[in-house]
Amino acid sequence: MKPLRFHLPHVIEALLNLKSTAEEKMDAETMEDSEALLTKIKTFQFILSVIIWYDLLFNINKTSKILQQDGASLPTLKKEIETTISFTKNYRDNFDSVKSQAKELAVEAGIEEFFLETRVRRKTKLFNYECPDEPSRSAEDRFRVDFFVTLIDTISSSLSERFDQMKKFSEFYGFLYDREALSNSVINKEIRHDCHKLHETISDIEEYELLKEVERFHQILTSNTSLTTATDFLNYVNSHGLVGNYPNLSIALRMLLTTPISVASAERSFSKLKLIKTFLRTTMSDNRLSDLATISIEHEAAKGLDLDALVMDFASAKARRKHL
Repeated sequence: MKPLRFHLPHVIEALLNLKSTAEEKMDAETMEDSEALLTKIKTFQFILSVIIWYDLLFNINKTSKILQQDGASLPTLKKEIETTISFTKNYRDNFDSVKSQAKELAVEAGIEEFFLETRVRRKTKLFNYECPDEPSRSAEDRFRVDFFVTLIDTISSSLSERFDQMKKFSEFYGFLYDREALSNSVINKEIRHDCHKLHETISDIEEYELLKEVERFHQILTSNTSLTTATDFLNYVNSHGLVGNYPNLSIALRMLLTTPISVASAERSFSKLKLIKTFLRTTMSDNRLSDLATISIEHEAAKGLDLDALVMDFASAKARRKHL
Protein backbone atom coordinates (compact mmCIF):
# COMPACT_ATOMS: atom_id res chain seq x y z
CA MET A 1 0.00 0.00 0.00
CA LYS A 2 2.91 2.39 0.57
CA PRO A 3 3.75 2.91 -3.14
CA LEU A 4 0.09 3.61 -3.92
CA ARG A 5 -0.21 5.98 -0.96
CA PHE A 6 2.82 8.13 -1.78
CA HIS A 7 3.51 7.46 -5.47
CA LEU A 8 0.06 7.13 -7.02
CA PRO A 9 0.71 9.69 -9.81
CA HIS A 10 3.79 7.71 -10.88
CA VAL A 11 1.80 4.46 -10.86
CA ILE A 12 -0.84 6.04 -13.10
CA GLU A 13 1.86 7.37 -15.42
CA ALA A 14 3.45 3.91 -15.64
CA LEU A 15 0.11 2.33 -16.54
CA LEU A 16 -0.47 4.97 -19.24
CA ASN A 17 2.96 4.26 -20.73
CA LEU A 18 2.25 0.54 -20.60
CA LYS A 19 -1.05 1.05 -22.37
CA SER A 20 0.51 3.15 -25.14
CA THR A 21 3.31 0.61 -25.62
CA ALA A 22 0.75 -2.21 -25.83
CA GLU A 23 -1.18 -0.28 -28.47
CA GLU A 24 1.97 0.11 -30.58
CA LYS A 25 2.77 -3.59 -30.31
CA MET A 26 -0.86 -4.59 -30.89
CA ASP A 27 -0.91 -6.44 -27.53
CA ALA A 28 -4.65 -6.51 -26.84
CA GLU A 29 -4.44 -8.41 -23.54
CA THR A 30 -1.95 -6.02 -21.95
CA MET A 31 -3.86 -3.03 -23.28
CA GLU A 32 -7.14 -4.27 -21.77
CA ASP A 33 -5.52 -5.06 -18.40
CA SER A 34 -3.86 -1.66 -18.13
CA GLU A 35 -7.07 0.10 -19.17
CA ALA A 36 -9.07 -1.84 -16.55
CA LEU A 37 -6.54 -0.94 -13.83
CA LEU A 38 -6.62 2.72 -14.80
CA THR A 39 -10.41 2.74 -14.68
CA LYS A 40 -10.39 1.40 -11.12
CA ILE A 41 -7.46 3.46 -9.86
CA LYS A 42 -8.62 6.82 -11.17
CA THR A 43 -11.62 7.01 -8.85
CA PHE A 44 -12.03 8.92 -5.60
CA GLN A 45 -13.27 5.79 -3.80
CA PHE A 46 -10.00 4.02 -4.65
CA ILE A 47 -7.92 6.88 -3.24
CA LEU A 48 -9.95 6.81 -0.03
CA SER A 49 -9.47 3.05 0.22
CA VAL A 50 -5.70 3.38 -0.23
CA ILE A 51 -5.39 5.95 2.57
CA ILE A 52 -7.62 3.94 4.92
CA TRP A 53 -5.79 0.67 4.34
CA TYR A 54 -2.37 2.29 4.63
CA ASP A 55 -3.18 3.94 7.99
CA LEU A 56 -4.61 0.72 9.42
CA LEU A 57 -1.92 -1.62 8.12
CA PHE A 58 0.84 0.74 9.26
CA ASN A 59 -0.28 0.45 12.88
CA ILE A 60 -1.06 -3.27 12.67
CA ASN A 61 2.37 -3.91 11.16
CA LYS A 62 4.04 -2.41 14.24
CA THR A 63 2.30 -4.95 16.46
CA SER A 64 3.09 -7.74 13.99
CA LYS A 65 6.81 -6.96 14.19
CA ILE A 66 6.70 -7.19 17.99
CA LEU A 67 5.11 -10.64 17.67
CA GLN A 68 7.99 -11.86 15.51
CA GLN A 69 10.80 -10.62 17.75
CA ASP A 70 12.63 -13.21 19.80
CA GLY A 71 13.16 -10.99 22.84
CA ALA A 72 9.71 -9.42 22.99
CA SER A 73 8.04 -9.59 26.38
CA LEU A 74 4.39 -9.91 27.30
CA PRO A 75 4.14 -6.45 28.95
CA THR A 76 5.54 -4.80 25.82
CA LEU A 77 3.13 -6.69 23.58
CA LYS A 78 0.20 -5.79 25.83
CA LYS A 79 0.94 -2.08 25.51
CA GLU A 80 1.41 -2.32 21.75
CA ILE A 81 -1.87 -4.18 21.29
CA GLU A 82 -3.75 -1.70 23.45
CA THR A 83 -2.28 1.14 21.38
CA THR A 84 -3.32 -0.53 18.10
CA ILE A 85 -6.86 -1.28 19.30
CA SER A 86 -7.24 2.26 20.64
CA PHE A 87 -6.06 3.74 17.34
CA THR A 88 -8.47 1.56 15.36
CA LYS A 89 -11.46 2.56 17.47
CA ASN A 90 -10.58 6.26 17.34
CA TYR A 91 -9.98 6.04 13.60
CA ARG A 92 -13.67 5.27 13.15
CA ASP A 93 -14.49 8.93 13.82
CA ASN A 94 -11.83 10.33 11.47
CA PHE A 95 -13.60 9.92 8.14
CA ASP A 96 -13.52 13.66 7.47
CA SER A 97 -9.76 13.74 8.05
CA VAL A 98 -9.28 10.80 5.69
CA LYS A 99 -11.41 12.52 3.11
CA SER A 100 -9.31 15.69 3.27
CA GLN A 101 -6.13 13.64 2.73
CA ALA A 102 -7.80 11.92 -0.22
CA LYS A 103 -8.62 15.32 -1.75
CA GLU A 104 -4.95 16.31 -1.64
CA LEU A 105 -3.86 13.05 -3.25
CA ALA A 106 -6.61 13.35 -5.88
CA VAL A 107 -5.42 16.83 -6.86
CA GLU A 108 -1.83 15.57 -7.09
CA ALA A 109 -2.89 12.62 -9.28
CA GLY A 110 -5.27 14.68 -11.42
CA ILE A 111 -8.39 12.76 -10.38
CA GLU A 112 -11.78 14.38 -9.99
CA GLU A 113 -13.28 14.45 -6.52
CA PHE A 114 -16.63 12.74 -6.76
CA PHE A 115 -18.19 9.45 -5.70
CA LEU A 116 -19.40 7.12 -8.41
CA GLU A 117 -23.11 6.44 -8.11
CA THR A 118 -24.27 2.84 -8.31
CA ARG A 119 -27.71 1.61 -9.17
CA VAL A 120 -29.77 0.86 -6.08
CA ARG A 121 -31.70 -2.38 -6.28
CA ARG A 122 -35.40 -1.96 -5.69
CA LYS A 123 -37.47 -4.79 -4.33
CA THR A 124 -40.81 -5.39 -5.97
CA LYS A 125 -43.72 -5.17 -3.54
CA LEU A 126 -46.10 -8.09 -3.74
CA PHE A 127 -48.35 -7.11 -0.85
CA ASN A 128 -49.65 -3.83 0.50
CA TYR A 129 -48.43 -4.49 4.03
CA GLU A 130 -44.77 -4.71 2.97
CA CYS A 131 -42.57 -1.96 4.38
CA PRO A 132 -41.26 0.66 1.97
CA ASP A 133 -37.69 0.64 0.68
CA GLU A 134 -34.98 2.33 2.69
CA PRO A 135 -34.50 6.01 1.90
CA SER A 136 -31.89 6.55 -0.75
CA ARG A 137 -28.43 7.48 0.45
CA SER A 138 -25.69 9.33 -1.36
CA ALA A 139 -22.69 7.49 -2.74
CA GLU A 140 -20.50 9.03 -0.04
CA ASP A 141 -22.78 7.79 2.74
CA ARG A 142 -22.85 4.30 1.26
CA PHE A 143 -19.05 4.24 1.07
CA ARG A 144 -18.69 5.45 4.64
CA VAL A 145 -21.22 2.99 6.10
CA ASP A 146 -20.73 -0.06 3.88
CA PHE A 147 -16.93 0.10 3.57
CA PHE A 148 -15.28 2.42 6.10
CA VAL A 149 -17.34 1.69 9.22
CA THR A 150 -17.70 -2.01 8.42
CA LEU A 151 -13.95 -2.36 7.90
CA ILE A 152 -13.06 -0.61 11.16
CA ASP A 153 -15.54 -2.66 13.18
CA THR A 154 -14.30 -5.92 11.67
CA ILE A 155 -10.66 -5.12 12.41
CA SER A 156 -11.44 -4.01 15.97
CA SER A 157 -13.39 -7.20 16.62
CA SER A 158 -10.65 -9.38 15.10
CA LEU A 159 -7.91 -7.74 17.15
CA SER A 160 -9.88 -8.18 20.37
CA GLU A 161 -10.59 -11.85 19.64
CA ARG A 162 -7.03 -12.55 18.48
CA PHE A 163 -5.49 -11.36 21.74
CA ASP A 164 -8.22 -12.37 24.14
CA GLN A 165 -6.06 -15.17 25.58
CA MET A 166 -3.21 -12.74 26.13
CA LYS A 167 -5.51 -10.44 28.09
CA LYS A 168 -6.56 -13.31 30.34
CA PHE A 169 -2.90 -14.19 30.90
CA SER A 170 -2.11 -10.58 31.82
CA GLU A 171 -4.83 -10.66 34.47
CA PHE A 172 -2.80 -13.24 36.43
CA TYR A 173 0.65 -11.67 36.01
CA GLY A 174 -0.35 -8.02 35.62
CA PHE A 175 0.81 -6.98 39.08
CA LEU A 176 4.35 -8.19 38.29
CA TYR A 177 4.75 -6.34 34.99
CA ASP A 178 6.64 -3.34 36.32
CA ARG A 179 7.39 -1.20 39.34
CA GLU A 180 4.20 0.85 39.08
CA ALA A 181 1.89 -2.18 38.80
CA LEU A 182 3.47 -3.95 41.78
CA SER A 183 3.42 -0.82 43.95
CA ASN A 184 -0.23 -0.09 43.13
CA SER A 185 -1.20 -3.65 43.99
CA VAL A 186 0.47 -3.42 47.42
CA ILE A 187 -0.66 0.11 48.24
CA ASN A 188 -4.27 -0.47 47.15
CA LYS A 189 -4.49 -3.70 49.20
CA GLU A 190 -5.10 -5.78 46.06
CA ILE A 191 -2.01 -7.92 46.45
CA ARG A 192 -3.81 -10.70 48.34
CA HIS A 193 -6.38 -11.08 45.56
CA ASP A 194 -3.65 -11.00 42.89
CA CYS A 195 -1.61 -13.69 44.65
CA HIS A 196 -4.72 -15.85 45.02
CA LYS A 197 -5.46 -15.68 41.27
CA LEU A 198 -1.86 -16.53 40.43
CA HIS A 199 -1.89 -19.46 42.85
CA GLU A 200 -4.97 -20.90 41.13
CA THR A 201 -3.12 -20.74 37.82
CA ILE A 202 0.27 -22.07 38.98
CA SER A 203 0.07 -24.83 41.56
CA ASP A 204 3.83 -24.61 42.30
CA ILE A 205 3.35 -21.24 43.99
CA GLU A 206 2.26 -20.96 47.61
CA GLU A 207 -0.28 -18.17 47.92
CA TYR A 208 0.56 -16.92 51.43
CA GLU A 209 4.32 -17.16 50.94
CA LEU A 210 4.12 -15.28 47.63
CA LEU A 211 2.11 -12.56 49.36
CA LYS A 212 4.78 -12.08 52.00
CA GLU A 213 7.59 -12.21 49.45
CA VAL A 214 5.98 -9.54 47.27
CA GLU A 215 5.34 -7.28 50.27
CA ARG A 216 8.97 -7.68 51.34
CA PHE A 217 10.25 -7.10 47.81
CA HIS A 218 8.15 -3.94 47.61
CA GLN A 219 10.28 -2.51 50.41
CA ILE A 220 13.35 -3.07 48.23
CA LEU A 221 11.70 -1.21 45.36
CA THR A 222 11.13 1.87 47.52
CA SER A 223 14.87 2.16 48.18
CA ASN A 224 16.15 1.02 44.76
CA THR A 225 14.77 3.19 41.95
CA SER A 226 16.74 1.33 39.25
CA LEU A 227 14.35 -1.65 39.43
CA THR A 228 11.55 -0.79 37.02
CA THR A 229 10.58 -3.91 35.01
CA ALA A 230 10.01 -7.59 35.67
CA THR A 231 13.35 -8.35 34.02
CA ASP A 232 15.07 -6.05 36.51
CA PHE A 233 13.29 -7.81 39.39
CA LEU A 234 14.48 -11.25 38.31
CA ASN A 235 18.04 -10.09 37.56
CA TYR A 236 18.25 -8.49 41.01
CA VAL A 237 17.08 -11.67 42.74
CA ASN A 238 19.52 -13.88 40.78
CA SER A 239 22.54 -11.56 40.91
CA HIS A 240 22.28 -11.05 44.67
CA GLY A 241 21.72 -14.73 45.46
CA LEU A 242 18.20 -14.13 46.80
CA VAL A 243 16.44 -17.02 45.04
CA GLY A 244 16.21 -18.87 48.36
CA ASN A 245 14.60 -15.82 49.99
CA TYR A 246 12.11 -15.28 47.16
CA PRO A 247 11.45 -18.75 45.68
CA ASN A 248 7.79 -18.18 44.77
CA LEU A 249 8.43 -14.70 43.36
CA SER A 250 11.32 -16.09 41.32
CA ILE A 251 9.10 -18.80 39.82
CA ALA A 252 6.36 -16.29 38.97
CA LEU A 253 8.82 -13.90 37.31
CA ARG A 254 10.41 -16.70 35.28
CA MET A 255 7.00 -17.88 34.11
CA LEU A 256 6.07 -14.33 33.13
CA LEU A 257 9.27 -13.63 31.19
CA THR A 258 9.58 -17.00 29.42
CA THR A 259 5.98 -17.42 28.26
CA PRO A 260 6.01 -17.10 24.44
CA ILE A 261 3.89 -14.28 23.09
CA SER A 262 3.29 -15.95 19.72
CA VAL A 263 3.96 -19.05 17.64
CA ALA A 264 5.66 -17.15 14.84
CA SER A 265 8.77 -19.37 15.03
CA ALA A 266 6.67 -22.50 14.50
CA GLU A 267 4.85 -20.88 11.59
CA ARG A 268 8.18 -19.95 9.99
CA SER A 269 9.35 -23.54 10.43
CA PHE A 270 6.38 -24.87 8.46
CA SER A 271 6.84 -22.26 5.75
CA LYS A 272 10.44 -23.46 5.32
CA LEU A 273 9.23 -26.92 4.34
CA LYS A 274 7.82 -25.62 1.06
CA LEU A 275 11.25 -24.24 0.16
CA ILE A 276 13.08 -27.43 1.09
CA LYS A 277 10.79 -30.18 -0.18
CA THR A 278 9.89 -28.94 -3.63
CA PHE A 279 8.15 -30.75 -6.47
CA LEU A 280 11.52 -32.13 -7.62
CA ARG A 281 12.27 -33.55 -4.17
CA THR A 282 9.07 -35.47 -3.50
CA THR A 283 10.96 -38.71 -2.80
CA MET A 284 13.02 -37.19 0.03
CA SER A 285 13.08 -39.30 3.18
CA ASP A 286 11.83 -37.97 6.52
CA ASN A 287 15.29 -38.04 8.11
CA ARG A 288 16.84 -35.99 5.32
CA LEU A 289 13.93 -33.54 5.36
CA SER A 290 14.25 -33.11 9.12
CA ASP A 291 18.01 -32.52 8.87
CA LEU A 292 17.67 -29.98 6.05
CA ALA A 293 14.91 -28.17 7.94
CA THR A 294 17.13 -27.95 11.02
CA ILE A 295 19.97 -26.50 8.96
CA SER A 296 17.63 -23.99 7.33
CA ILE A 297 16.10 -22.88 10.62
CA GLU A 298 19.47 -22.68 12.38
CA HIS A 299 21.12 -20.99 9.42
CA GLU A 300 23.16 -18.65 11.61
CA ALA A 301 24.91 -21.57 13.28
CA ALA A 302 25.27 -23.36 9.94
CA LYS A 303 27.12 -20.40 8.41
CA GLY A 304 29.84 -20.75 11.04
CA LEU A 305 30.67 -24.36 10.10
CA ASP A 306 33.94 -25.20 8.32
CA LEU A 307 32.69 -26.90 5.16
CA ASP A 308 36.16 -27.99 4.01
CA ALA A 309 36.76 -29.86 7.26
CA LEU A 310 33.33 -31.49 7.04
CA VAL A 311 33.98 -32.62 3.46
CA MET A 312 37.31 -34.14 4.45
CA ASP A 313 35.72 -36.00 7.36
CA PHE A 314 32.96 -37.29 5.08
CA ALA A 315 35.46 -38.35 2.42
CA SER A 316 37.66 -40.18 4.88
CA ALA A 317 34.69 -42.00 6.39
CA LYS A 318 33.41 -43.13 2.98
CA ALA A 319 36.78 -43.92 1.36
CA ARG A 320 36.83 -47.39 -0.18
CA ARG A 321 40.42 -47.45 -1.36
CA LYS A 322 42.24 -50.77 -1.03
CA HIS A 323 45.18 -50.54 1.33
CA LEU A 324 48.23 -52.54 0.16
